[in-house]
Amino acid sequence: MAEDRGAHQERKPDRLDAVVTGMFWLSLAAMLAMGLGQFRWDPPVQAYQNAHLAFAIWIGLFGFVMRKRTTPRWVIAALLMIGVAIAEYYFFQGAEDFFLRPRFGTWPDIILGMLIFLSVLAVSYMYFGWVFPILGVIFITYHFTAGFMPGFLRGADFEAWEVLTRIVQKQHTAVVDQASRFLWLLIFWGILLAAAGASLVVVGMARAFSRRLVGGPAMGALIASGIAGSFVGAGPNNVAITGPITIPAMVRGGYTPEEGGGIEGVASNASTITPPILGIVAFVMANLLGISYLEVIRMAIIPAAMWYIGTAAYIIGHAKRNAHRIKRVEATAEEAAAQPQADQKPWPYVRGALFVFVPLLLLLLNLTTIRIFPWLLFGDGAFPVLMSAFVMVLGGVLASVALALLTRSPMGMYVRSAAIAAVPVGIIIALVLEGFTLRTAVPAALMATLMLGVILRVETRWSVWSSGMKNAAFYASAVSVVLVIVTILADTIGHTGVGTRFGGIVEDLSGGSVALAGALLIFLSVIMAAGLPNLAIYFLVTVTFVPILAGMGVDVRASHFVAFYMGSLSLIVPPVAGSALVAAALAGTTYGKVSWQLVKMAWPFYVFPIVLLLAPDDLLLLQNIPDNGLATLPVVLSLAIVLIGIQMASGGWVGAMLPPVGRAAFYVVGGVSFYALLRSNGAALLIAPLLTIALAAAAIIYGKLRPASQATLEPTPTAQGDS
Repeated sequence: MAEDRGAHQERKPDRLDAVVTGMFWLSLAAMLAMGLGQFRWDPPVQAYQNAHLAFAIWIGLFGFVMRKRTTPRWVIAALLMIGVAIAEYYFFQGAEDFFLRPRFGTWPDIILGMLIFLSVLAVSYMYFGWVFPILGVIFITYHFTAGFMPGFLRGADFEAWEVLTRIVQKQHTAVVDQASRFLWLLIFWGILLAAAGASLVVVGMARAFSRRLVGGPAMGALIASGIAGSFVGAGPNNVAITGPITIPAMVRGGYTPEEGGGIEGVASNASTITPPILGIVAFVMANLLGISYLEVIRMAIIPAAMWYIGTAAYIIGHAKRNAHRIKRVEATAEEAAAQPQADQKPWPYVRGALFVFVPLLLLLLNLTTIRIFPWLLFGDGAFPVLMSAFVMVLGGVLASVALALLTRSPMGMYVRSAAIAAVPVGIIIALVLEGFTLRTAVPAALMATLMLGVILRVETRWSVWSSGMKNAAFYASAVSVVLVIVTILADTIGHTGVGTRFGGIVEDLSGGSVALAGALLIFLSVIMAAGLPNLAIYFLVTVTFVPILAGMGVDVRASHFVAFYMGSLSLIVPPVAGSALVAAALAGTTYGKVSWQLVKMAWPFYVFPIVLLLAPDDLLLLQNIPDNGLATLPVVLSLAIVLIGIQMASGGWVGAMLPPVGRAAFYVVGGVSFYALLRSNGAALLIAPLLTIALAAAAIIYGKLRPASQATLEPTPTAQGDS
């Protein structure tokens, strides 16, 4: 949330604060009632969207006030709330008349509609800074002035009143309609899941396993962030959930604070493209493309594997180079006293998770073409699917709880945590696989989360539940509000025709090269999407750049996946890296230092979207695996070997400590791989991994022959880390 520009003394809580808190909970209750009861209450035309946007703006303003109580904030929020209430009530009452009338609205339509848009800009600024408000103002201004612009920017000359009416109408259509139907609930559920206790078993498993791996707590952060973030769906939120545990553990293990923050930031952002439980955007992408969720999972397998392989390779290389200060970390005395001895070993976590995740996996397989237990399918429809999920998961939970009681082990808590994580996610995936929309699946998952959280009692503190619901409501509402600007931006691009003309310019500049066009579009996407949430980034890239790539012959599924991938990438790209901001705060260091660590670790991932566009059939598995498997495997293995070499070289160790010249040699091999993909040169693509292996062997020999006095690094107790 953007900070106030002036120094205002914070007010002490009083009765007014209690009133505001009560109004927030009433607004949240109304929003949940609308979302869960939309099949029973669905007013005509856009009235439902009017009500949703009104409460989303209200909740966003409540968050603005409740997080820092100052008089200017009270005044601004109160004025906007009153204006939004009047305006949305006006449109709610006359929704059918307004949205079915001709393209020219009345004076009340325009005045009240622009008041809503002003509130949208304000809430967007409060949560995400100036990026979206500036974009909104620029595109609206262009809509008015398109007829006076030079060159390819010149468009039709629209009447001002027509443009204003169009802006007011579009505030409650398109993406905003999807937000009101299921996106708000989906984001709210994903964040609330962690507060309900789902992250306990995930973080526990990661910490237990990390003690046995090179890199120690850094590998634990990679595992924990990957699993936990797959249901959170946003890098900064994932950092906020796992970072308070993983970053201090890394610092105790010898990593500097900025190294810990950088590793956590990179690991957390990969979570949104990690099968089988992808982030929120994956469900939306499947819904927009009209494809199966399983197809989205298949497309994400290789990109996610490459991200984790590359990150793990960097961690290993960095840990080996800095072995004098990085060590496997053990639990502190306080942690050892607070936890049973069994908690120090991975097996209780594994057993607790397996008794829930295995039945869930069998359920999901049972819903596909692999009918393992056909007698457990109670028929067609949402209720039979829920019954099947209930029976299979309940059996696993009861068996594991009984075993935990008999053995008096701490496994029971891990079982309950795993159930809270797995069952709601399984319900969503099961319903989507059965052909139901997210509008049906998300309310069912949210209700399951609330019921399991209350019954299983993993997290019993009301303060944690309250904080989780507040943060979930604030973030979900802020995203809903931001999507209003995305809708208007997309409408401007289409209505003025600038998107088509811009696509022609990009194609001319790139000379028809998909690689150059992809590089240009990715660069512009990162700038435009700086600091924005994943879902907003996906829609922004989809409406602006996907049509351009489609015009150049790129498969629409590959273009959408690149937009999906950009949601993870843009959050770790300076100057506005959202995950770095959160990680720096948790690590107690500066944003600039964490950002530099992010760049060192993740720079190969910055060019990976171009690689996806060059070889979508191989890297996104767009063709049937049995038909194309033999052709895909060499490409994937070649890129994996080269990526491992590059990332270990970036860490500074490939069998031996590398000088700068050695690192540069590995980077040159990466360029050979890129050239091979660009030219579709199979021979060059096979030569690249052989060169990588040869360079690694040379590095090992060099390390053996190098004098011991030169091969040993001196300890660096400073917080700057090694290059």
